[in-house]
Amino acid sequence: MSSTLKPAATIGEHILRLQSRGMKIDRALAEQWFSHVSYYRLSAYWYPARQFTEDGTSRISSFVDGTDFADVVSLYEADRKLRTLIHDGMERIEVAMRTKIIELLCARHPGDPTFYLKSDDFRPNFDHVSWLSTAYGRLARAKKSDAVKHYIDEYGGQYPMWVVAEVLDFSDISKLYAELDPTINVRFRKRWISKSTSLV
Repeated sequence: MSSTLKPAATIGEHILRLQSRGMKIDRALAEQWFSHVSYYRLSAYWYPARQFTEDGTSRISSFVDGTDFADVVSLYEADRKLRTLIHDGMERIEVAMRTKIIELLCARHPGDPTFYLKSDDFRPNFDHVSWLSTAYGRLARAKKSDAVKHYIDEYGGQYPMWVVAEVLDFSDISKLYAELDPTINVRFRKRWISKSTSLV
């Protein structure tokens, strides 16, 4: 039989609950944090401080001795900063990868900025039509951006590859890279991946 959902609790009730389970809490600090970060979100960071059952197979709601709310929020802050650093590194890699792939492909087609409309640069079994559909979907969502709007107004919706590349997300670019003709793929790796450690 399903359990009944618990009603929402106030910040004060959250604090009393944690105190009753053995957590040391500076009330002013807790009120400040719960005003900006939810109890549920922070619960992932105090979960490791919950005591185990006697057989060690699960955790109970009571905390181990010495558990302090200040330590919980310090762990949350450390995790947030780490995620920010990882995101920054991934963004640098994404931008560089996007730039180098498009640079390589445009160099192969110096007189044809819409070369991506043909499947010549891709593996024979690449679903080029599906990829184009995704690209045009991204362009449609970005139609109010200055860059895309310029090509709609001035060129009737003909987009050079470097404009298309900027509206694609990382998964689109990764798929584009993975489905390049092997000879182009190898050339890309030789020119960029072996030198990419400086990016991060």
